[in-house]
Amino acid sequence: MDTPVNQDMVTIEECNVDGRYYRVCGGTFYAHETDSDMIYLLEHLRRLGKRYAFWYGDTITGQGWGDVVIGYLGRSTGRVKVPILLYNKAKAGGYPLLDANIVKVVRTKGKAVVYEHPRFKEQPRI
Repeated sequence: MDTPVNQDMVTIEECNVDGRYYRVCGGTFYAHETDSDMIYLLEHLRRLGKRYAFWYGDTITGQGWGDVVIGYLGRSTGRVKVPILLYNKAKAGGYPLLDANIVKVVRTKGKAVVYEHPRFKEQPRI
């Protein structure tokens, strides 16, 4: 695996754009509530250019919401470049990643768990 983002060489800065607060790392604007370790991880995964599955949920309790999104990490264009999920590498557009609500990340090829909240629980099936 490639070397992760060196936290000593990449900083996270606080930024206010039009009254909205962000945490900026490597030119990518993350939600103000996103944990620093998650920001470093997402920057690393974006640079690797591989396909991942992301589980959304409550980052305090670890409870999953039952939402899983799959794709390649990229970032939007424009003044505020937010992390987006691309269906494939050739696509120019995607939809914003809820970076402040990620409770699990899995590499789609090989199913390796990249990150899992310490108290991660799947959404119960009804």
